[in-house]
Amino acid sequence: MSWQIGSTILGFGLAIISWVGAMMGVPLPRWVLVLFFGVGTLLIFMWPVTYLATQFVRDPQKRLPVMIGIGGLLVVLELISASYVMTGRDPALPEVEMSWGPTDDELSRGETGVTILNGQLYSQYTATHKFMAMALQWSRERDLLDSPGLQKSEKFHIRGGPIRIPIPLDKSFFNELAQGSGGTNYTVLLVPNDMNAQDFVTIRAAINGGAIHLASKSGPP
Repeated sequence: MSWQIGSTILGFGLAIISWVGAMMGVPLPRWVLVLFFGVGTLLIFMWPVTYLATQFVRDPQKRLPVMIGIGGLLVVLELISASYVMTGRDPALPEVEMSWGPTDDELSRGETGVTILNGQLYSQYTATHKFMAMALQWSRERDLLDSPGLQKSEKFHIRGGPIRIPIPLDKSFFNELAQGSGGTNYTVLLVPNDMNAQDFVTIRAAINGGAIHLASKSGPP
């Protein structure tokens, strides 16, 4: 009985660490948080899966495959949900098709931008969300989701056809660009209608506020 209690406590501990780390922006790689969540989930369910296997599978030779199958299915399902909670990326949503980088006219105005090509695929969010794009000089010294310095666009309605979203750039962006401190990252979110650019300073803060992370790409300038 002691190993069951110990594994369950350890599992809850790992799962809690991963959730708290994701919600509070602890500077750990996302794969570490997802791994903690997956291992924690496996430990939590190890005891009940073992009990059910011994109760309903009478053949001892068949118990281990049944336990592995059930445990593996549970871990896969939990990892899928964890990937959404910890990255804001819903695996059921198609990844946004987009091009990114400034046109000559935008660059002369101190702007860059992205073009969304498949906006119609998100029509189920038309009444509740809008597109918002952002650019960031990302040095990779911390997780992209926790990096400050976002240059944010206005909100754009969800619709079909190419949607060009310009992103104004401030002086700090060009200073970091001149210093060569990192590359430019472009991110597209679906933000709730009541969320505004001033409501968050990092991508993770936007996700915690209800935004959905569609894609992040790297490119010019």
